[in-house]
Amino acid sequence: MSSSSLVLTTLSVIATALGLPCCLGWINWLAVPISLTCAIVGIVGLATDKDPVTREVRDANVHLAAVITGVVLTALGSLRCLLGGGCF
Repeated sequence: MSSSSLVLTTLSVIATALGLPCCLGWINWLAVPISLTCAIVGIVGLATDKDPVTREVRDANVHLAAVITGVVLTALGSLRCLLGGGCF
């Protein structure tokens, strides 16, 4: 589960960074759902990815980073889509 959080975090950072410059804002239409999925996978990872012996969350820092990054990049990408009028 932590590997999926890490991969989605990386994809959402790259997609949002590519969508910020002018004339590439359309990429944010892909970056926002990826970032939202990243946040959801991070939350699910925090809730379910537990060690069976100690009942502690495995790789809690990775899941928490995925939640925080996903929420921030979702807001940033949505703001960029609104500033571009939904087009650019």
